[in-house]
Amino acid sequence: MLGSSVPVNVRGLSIAALCVLLPARVAYADAADKALAESLFQEARELMEQDRAEAACDKFAESQRLDPALGTLLNLAECHAQVGRVASAWAEFRELAEKSRVQGQSSRAAFAEQRVRELEPRLSYARLQLPDGDTVTAVELDGRRLGPVAWRSRLPLDPGAHTLTIRTRRGVRRSTFQLPNSPGEHAVPVTLPIASTGAVPASSVTHTSAKESRQERSGGDPRKPLGYVSIGLGVVGIGASAYLTARALSLKSESDDHCSSSGCDETGLERYSEAKDAANLATLSGIIGSVALVGGGGLLLWAAGDDQSAFRAGVAGRF
Repeated sequence: MLGSSVPVNVRGLSIAALCVLLPARVAYADAADKALAESLFQEARELMEQDRAEAACDKFAESQRLDPALGTLLNLAECHAQVGRVASAWAEFRELAEKSRVQGQSSRAAFAEQRVRELEPRLSYARLQLPDGDTVTAVELDGRRLGPVAWRSRLPLDPGAHTLTIRTRRGVRRSTFQLPNSPGEHAVPVTLPIASTGAVPASSVTHTSAKESRQERSGGDPRKPLGYVSIGLGVVGIGASAYLTARALSLKSESDDHCSSSGCDETGLERYSEAKDAANLATLSGIIGSVALVGGGGLLLWAAGDDQSAFRAGVAGRF
């Protein structure tokens, strides 16, 4: 016979599934990102010592995306300065100076401000020359939407190729221009659409990447809907776990009513077995729900990270 003194871990097991498992999964994901960021940082440092700065910059950038840190930002800015991406380095040093001041790191802030002053005379600027007499509705530079004030101002950019998209009520034109690797302001003549159909002239179209083409054909980034679906399944799993936890506790209470110091009757044993099954299902639902939530959140963060990278491609930030 099963006496009432037999331990039943229904309450502890279920509460752990609800209150410990999900934070632990999230903490594990954060720890994994930090570990990867540290590994990428060390690899980038080794590449810098081997005079392979181009490859090192990519690893510094990914390390900073995974786990932002002032030391990584400093190395990324220096790497960009070394490979000639002056606008990116200038913006990153400005960001570093501001964040260092906020964190009370005065010596690092002073160093970053000095690098900003050193890089500023080397900046290359693009000045878009939009024809008068046509209504421009939108301007995108390297995938980033610019406001009217910005597209009429000089734009600090890294030297090299840049993609420009001009939208008017007459159509859309995409083209590329090459910014010289020389300081100062450089005029960029802009030719507006001549067709009223909105078609893009073949000679002005910049070929998109395979990833962008797949996204355009599918109507958008597939990671986002998958992420939302996964999060929805996670919420359902957590909700099911909560219901089963309550069910297990209720059955355990009924079992206790049919048990005494000498043991449990048939009904008590049956309720005890049902409580144990409900507790196990609650734990399983909690695990599945937690994994789905973390996975969905990871997909959304992944997609958001790519969006952010596209937004700051070559254009100096506000810091």
